[in-house]
Amino acid sequence: MQCPKCQTKLAPIRLQPMNILMSRCPSCKGFWADEEKIAPIYGEAIAAKLKVPQFAMKAMGAQCPCCNVPLFEFCYPNSEVFIDGCRQCHGIWFDDAELKAIKKAEEALIDVACPRCQSSNSLLPEALATASCISCGSLLQPPVGTAEPYANLAEDADGDTPVCQPDVENID
Repeated sequence: MQCPKCQTKLAPIRLQPMNILMSRCPSCKGFWADEEKIAPIYGEAIAAKLKVPQFAMKAMGAQCPCCNVPLFEFCYPNSEVFIDGCRQCHGIWFDDAELKAIKKAEEALIDVACPRCQSSNSLLPEALATASCISCGSLLQPPVGTAEPYANLAEDADGDTPVCQPDVENID
C-alpha cells in the first residue's frame, strides 16, 4: 500500500497494548486505519464521527491505499480538523497531527441539554451562544435578557411544529 499523500510505501506498525497492526507512512508520518480497527483503538464515540458524510469532497489526488479509489475529505465534527476517508472500504487516513487534534477537540466539547426537548448536544463552549439543538432546532441558550426562552412556544394545528406565541400585552 502507498501513502495517499506522498506515495511512499506504507510500513506496518503494531499498536501496543492492543496488539493491532496498522499502516504508517515513514515519510510524512500519516497512518491508515481500516474500518474494523477504528472503534477498538479510538472508541465508539470517535468512530461514529469518522463516517464519510455525503457532502464530503474528493481529496485532491489522494487515493485509498486499500481500494485505489479517490478519498473524500471532510471536517471532523465540532473541530477544524480535515480528515480523509474512503467511501468504499470506510477506512480513514490520518495526517500526522490530526488524531491529536481530534482528541483535543473531543476534550473541549461540553454536553448541553436542550431546554425544549432535553436532547443532549455536544458542542464547543464558544458556540453555545448561537447553537441550536440537533434534534428539534431550538436555540440552546436563551437570548440575553430572556428568562424563559420557551415560555411562549406552542404547537401548530398539527401538533408537531413549534410556533412562537408573542406576548402581546408587553408590546410597546
